[in-house]
Amino acid sequence: MVFQSICPIFLRTRIEKEVRDKLLGIYDGKKIYFSNVINYLTVTEFLKDTKQFENLEYSIVLYTGDKLILDIQAPKSGYLSFIDNWDPDWIAMIDNQLVPIEILFGTFKSVYVQKGKHRVTFTYHPKLLGKY
Repeated sequence: MVFQSICPIFLRTRIEKEVRDKLLGIYDGKKIYFSNVINYLTVTEFLKDTKQFENLEYSIVLYTGDKLILDIQAPKSGYLSFIDNWDPDWIAMIDNQLVPIEILFGTFKSVYVQKGKHRVTFTYHPKLLGKY
């Protein structure tokens, strides 16, 4: 039962194992997706939406495990999703402005990005270290 609360995507996607594994980057290591929305009930629907943005222009500036900085050219306003488990101590910034992190499939980090060129930063900042 503990596993259920920790990783709801595994429970909700048992019948979608192949597409779930694709989302998790098991086949190609992909961890960054762009989509119109993030409130899909199935991974299949989500990946179908992201397919139109397969040529998303972005570059990873820095990745340390506790921080991801990337530059993105968003083709339209939408959601940038980082397939990495969310925790309340993660914060996100777009162009040095704090933005809310929304949750994809109950566990992954997503931020809403306006059309255009942006720098997106996800940082793990434990609250015990004080205000960011």
